[in-house]
Amino acid sequence: MLNRFTGVGHLTQSPKMVELRGGYKVCKFSIAINNPIKKTVLFLDIEAWNKTGESCSKYLEKGSSVAIDGRLDLKQWQSQSGEKKSKIFCVAEGVHFLKNKEKPEPEDLEEEEDEVPF
Repeated sequence: MLNRFTGVGHLTQSPKMVELRGGYKVCKFSIAINNPIKKTVLFLDIEAWNKTGESCSKYLEKGSSVAIDGRLDLKQWQSQSGEKKSKIFCVAEGVHFLKNKEKPEPEDLEEEEDEVPF
């Protein structure tokens, strides 16, 4: 079976880097993927490991546009009340930093020049 995920979205929060035992590092963040046809948004948690995670932690921030290549995985746990819970997330194998839409520049305001006495 093939388990591949490719998606483009915007970070919903700044990435968080976590160092684990054994020297492993994981960067966790989530992205919002818009579906313009259904007018819905899908939120997906992403884990980027080691060097990929370090780059994400260094260069990404809330609102950054990214393209993710990876595989989907399932996290399962039991809540304190005994209820079984599960969540699908993506383990990123590649993260491509996309150019964000440029923000419009504020109109140039003429500044009054103050005379500087010497």
